[in-house]
Parts: sequence; C-alpha cells; structure tokens
Amino acid sequence: MRELKERPEKEWRAKTMRKDAAERLLDAEAEVERAELRRRLAQAKEEQARCRVEKLRARMQRNETRRKIVLGSVILRAPPEAYEELLSELLPLMRESDRNLVTSSSEGDDHRRDTQRKAILGGAFITAARNREDFRELLNTLIRCLERPHDIALFKGWPP
Repeated sequence: MRELKERPEKEWRAKTMRKDAAERLLDAEAEVERAELRRRLAQAKEEQARCRVEKLRARMQRNETRRKIVLGSVILRAPPEAYEELLSELLPLMRESDRNLVTSSSEGDDHRRDTQRKAILGGAFITAARNREDFRELLNTLIRCLERPHDIALFKGWPP
C-alpha cells in the first residue's frame, strides 16, 4: 500500500518539477528578451547622441567659418592705409597659397574667391588675436562695431 501512495506522489513531484522547469525556462527566455530590448534601446539612444554630437560639431565649424568671413569683410572695408598696415602684420601668419589669394587683385573676382579671401583674412586675424594683446583689443573693438544682429550673435560669448 505504501508503494501505491509513493508512486502517485513521485509522479506528482516529477510533473511539478517538469512544470517548474518549464516555467523557469519561460522566465529565463522572457528575461533574455527583455535584456535584448534594453540593449536595442541603449543602442538607439547612443546613435541619437552621436547624431546630436555630429550636428553640434558641424554647427560649431560653420559658426567658426562665419566668424572668419565676418571679420574678413570688416578688414576689407577698412581704409586703405589701415588695411595695408593690418595686412603687413597678417601676411606672415598665412600659408603661401593663402598669401597669394589675399594679395591677388580682387577686381572682377567671383564671389567664391572673395569669400575665401575674407575667411583667410579673418582666420589670420583670429590667430593673431589669440597670440597678441594688441590684436585682441582690436578684435574686441571690431566686434563691438558690428551692426547686423546675426553677426553680433556669432560673437556673443565667443572666446577668441
């Protein structure tokens, strides 16, 4: 009789253990799926962050180029004597190809070359302002003389 009692109990335990094992397997599979979902979400967030960083870098670079062009245009509008004096100070800071472009005749040049000339002059001026106090003061004066709101906004909070 005892054997009869043990047998159903053993079968019940075996079924229960199988059920527990099956449930544990299902739980483990569900946990794997949740972990995979968390990993995909983290990858998506990382990709979004990388995209934001790239956009910010591109914007910063565009703004730096705009600053150079704005300063270059201010320099080109200077009176001839002041322009020549400033140019003699800036030419040694430029590469030879840039020097040739800046000193070449601007009569009849296309818009692209004129913009390049402005960017080169502005870049050389910014470099000089970072290294010399007199240029830094002149840079601050030029920035204060800007009139267009979007030009002023380019230099707001900008450390030379």
